[in-house]
Amino acid sequence: MVAAATAVSRAMQATIESVVTETPTVKMLRMKLEPPSNFGFAPGQWVDFHVPGLQAVGGYSICSTPSQLQQTGTMDLCVKRSGHPCAQWVHAEASAGKQVSVAVGGSFTLQPDSCSKPCLFVAGGIGITALSSMLGSLVEQQQQHQQQQQPNAGPLHQPHRPFLLYSAAEPSEFALLKQLLHWQQAGAINMQLHTTRTHGLPPVLQEAINQQQQHLQQQQLQRTGAAQGIKLPRVLQGRIGSSHLAAALKQLRQGTSSSNSSDSSSGATSSECGLQDVAACVCGPPQMSEDVVQALLRLGLPHTSVHTERWW
Repeated sequence: MVAAATAVSRAMQATIESVVTETPTVKMLRMKLEPPSNFGFAPGQWVDFHVPGLQAVGGYSICSTPSQLQQTGTMDLCVKRSGHPCAQWVHAEASAGKQVSVAVGGSFTLQPDSCSKPCLFVAGGIGITALSSMLGSLVEQQQQHQQQQQPNAGPLHQPHRPFLLYSAAEPSEFALLKQLLHWQQAGAINMQLHTTRTHGLPPVLQEAINQQQQHLQQQQLQRTGAAQGIKLPRVLQGRIGSSHLAAALKQLRQGTSSSNSSDSSSGATSSECGLQDVAACVCGPPQMSEDVVQALLRLGLPHTSVHTERWW
């Protein structure tokens, strides 16, 4: 699942198109590459981020997909607030029209056959950025496969949907959650959230619940058939532990098609596979990543199937 090491490419100029507040401590930059045809990256890679006038160089994982770059000439970075000069610049000074330069590097990437494998993704905090690019690319591959097989098919139903375990300290700190929730509702991924400091419902999920309630009320007033709700990911308190990893691996091995990680109802398709068939990608704070990797190895995953980003 991880490609050979990739050296840092030559730096290219980029223009910031927008700056969006993802969470109270995370900003998302959308940048236009000039020209995009001379720039490329693989899902999971990072960029060296150069700001004119600053000697320090930032390092940030790309959270968008290569297809976005191909289609629009843009790519996205999420930058968490910190004392690093580049992060401080992003949070205090970055705005549309400003120029930066970026150079791609990293070996934490997807392989072309990942769409056919059961894949477990484990993210801690801002580590979701690299995994978001991987997940987005897998979703796109699933969509292309489904369109080729069944052009008029509805929601995605894959034998092995990627399973994401995602932890954040606070409910408000789940970056990119709106996009992740969209993929889950499309039936493309399974997801489970963990809060490690303050427990509660992430604002994006609360908004989804409010919209659902309004929709159900409207249906009741108009009496337009049975009310259909949305399935939300579980939100658990505490760190991602061995029991959570074991449950996710079990669901992946069984090929469960449920879009809700807490739903194990009958009717889900099953295509049992072995642990040696599962690929795991882990990205988060160093100690969290190490704990998860060791837990996965104890659960029986081969060393060659467990991959982690260790540059930060």
